[in-house]
Amino acid sequence: MGGLGANIGSDKWELAQRKKEAAAKYAEEIRLATLANPMQQKKKEKPKEKTAREKALEFAKNVPRPQAKKVQVATDLPSKHEGYDDSQVGEGASEL
Repeated sequence: MGGLGANIGSDKWELAQRKKEAAAKYAEEIRLATLANPMQQKKKEKPKEKTAREKALEFAKNVPRPQAKKVQVATDLPSKHEGYDDSQVGEGASEL
């Protein structure tokens, strides 16, 4: 068995119909305005979370490095070839 049906024709029903039509008309106006001006809406960008690799690289850049020791260059030391005579070069080669 079915129900009694809609209560069509009453003042309440007509008021509800007008409200529905007004809402549909407003929705259509908003849709057209949005289509005409799409740049008006801005999407919020989420800040990109750093990956574990990026975090590790950033950490590695900020790690304090040990200071290099300063090496003093000694100028008064004798060189390797000091006291070496060029005349001795040819003597041993000819004997072989």
